[in-house]
Parts: sequence; C-alpha cells; structure tokens
Amino acid sequence: MYTQRIAIPVETDVLTMDLDKTQKFFFFDVDETEIVKESMVVFPEDQKNTMPAWLKSQEVNEIITGEITQPVIDSFLQNQISVVMGAPALAPREITEDYLRQIAEHSHHHGGCGCGSGDSCGTENSCCTDDMDSGCSCH
Repeated sequence: MYTQRIAIPVETDVLTMDLDKTQKFFFFDVDETEIVKESMVVFPEDQKNTMPAWLKSQEVNEIITGEITQPVIDSFLQNQISVVMGAPALAPREITEDYLRQIAEHSHHHGGCGCGSGDSCGTENSCCTDDMDSGCSCH
C-alpha cells in the first residue's frame, strides 16, 4: 500500500524541462519516504491538453517538474495534485530518491510543512507547491 503517487514527466530517459515534450511518465508509489513501487506509462498524445486531469485519473497526487508556469501549476492544484518544481534533468528514480531524502531530513529537523508528507498541508482541500531548492508553500 502507498500513501502517495509521484509522477515524473520524461522525455527520452530524463526529466523533461518542457511538459509539452513529455513522452512518458514514471510513477513512484511511496509510503512515507520509501518507494514501494515504480512504473512507467507512455503518455497518450491525445491527452496533452488535459495532463492534470489525466494524471488525477492515474491516482497521482504529486508531480515533480523542472520549470513550470503559474497557470499550469494552478491546473494541477485544481486537480488536487501538489507541484514540486525546480528538479534537474536527471533520471526519474534519482530525482524521486533525492526528493524523498529531502522530505525525511526536513521533517526530522523542522517538522515538515506538508509537501510530500501525504497530508496536503494539513487540510482536506489544500495543496502545496514545493521548490526543491527553497522549500514548500501551501495554498
């Protein structure tokens, strides 16, 4: 069983810096800060304009991206998908493991603020955005 599903958009074999160029997604089912399952799904071309809704239908509740615009962030948040931005163009598993390590360290030292901890910032209907360099903020 997992508490969250993280999506990593991929072009070739690394995180894509442009969501429009996403060819596939790697999904990581996570319990606390441990990956319990990894899968890869080819992103359907006909879903390019509805990516957040499609990811929600895949039971994703968090996406890790490179750069992303505010309107796109808003569309993910409207679909109850938290956004982690600022990730480098690395292999999906490496990005996810690094992110989970940061969550564990932040939670251990600071109590965490909700991003990635499965509690969506502590309320049923709120989501958060997280920058891998500067931390998270809740909406």
